[in-house]
Amino acid sequence: MTSKVVLPGTRLRQIRQTAPQFTEPLPADRGDYRERRSILAEGEQALVSSMTPETAVFSPGSPIVEEGHQSTKLYRIVSGWVICRNTMLDGRTQVVSILVPGDTIGTKGLLTGSGSDLIEAHQATCLQSISHARVLSLAAEDSNVAMWLLWYANQEHLRSDKWLTVLGQGNAIEKIAITLLDLYWRLRGVGLVGDGSVRLPLTQSIIGEHVGLTLPHVCRTLGILRERGGVDIRYGRIEIVDSDALRASAADLADFWEG
Repeated sequence: MTSKVVLPGTRLRQIRQTAPQFTEPLPADRGDYRERRSILAEGEQALVSSMTPETAVFSPGSPIVEEGHQSTKLYRIVSGWVICRNTMLDGRTQVVSILVPGDTIGTKGLLTGSGSDLIEAHQATCLQSISHARVLSLAAEDSNVAMWLLWYANQEHLRSDKWLTVLGQGNAIEKIAITLLDLYWRLRGVGLVGDGSVRLPLTQSIIGEHVGLTLPHVCRTLGILRERGGVDIRYGRIEIVDSDALRASAADLADFWEG
C-alpha cells in the first residue's frame, strides 16, 4: 500500500533560481533576453512563494497522479526523483520523462485539462503544491506568473519534440548519452552537481524503458560509455564522472539537444 505523509513545518531546501534550463535562444547580452529572464524569474518566485509551506512526502513507488486522472494541483519537487509513465493496453510501459528536484509537475493538465500520465515517486520524494484554482488566480493577477507557466509548458513541449528526434535518429550510445547529459545539466542548473560528478538513483532498467532498449543492450552501451570515461557503474547505479566525455559520445545530437 502506498502512503502520503504531510510534515507540517518542514524546512524546505531552497532550489536555486537559474536561467532557463532547456533552451537559451538569445545571447545573454541582449536587452530583451535579460528582460525575459527577469520576468520568468519573478513569475517563478511568485508561484513558488504561494505554494504550501508544508511538504507532502511520497514513498518510493507511490503514485502522485494516477494515469488518466486529472490533477487539481500543481506540484514542485523539493527533493527526490519522479518518473512519468505511459501504460499500453497489453501492459507494456514507457518512461516518458524523468523529473528531478526543481521540476514542476502538472502544467500541461493545468493549461489543457487533459488526463495525466502515471506520475510516481521513484524514491522518497518531497513535494510542494498549489491548487489549480489558486494558480489561475495568481496568473490573472500577475502577468509574470502567466508568462512563466506558458514558458514552462513550452519547454516541456520542446523537450518532447527533441526527444522524439533523438529516439528516431540516435543510436544506442547517443540515446543514453543524451539522457544522462540532460539529467546532468538539469541537476547542475539547480546546484546539485558538486565536484563535477553526480550519482543517479536510476537503475539500468529505467534507462532502458526510457530509451526503448533491452536491459542487455543498455548494459553493453553503458560499458562503452564507461570505457570512454563518461560514467562509472557501481552496484548497478550510474555515476556521471565526465560530462565532456558524454558530450563527445552524443556527437552532434548534444548540440541539437542544447540548441
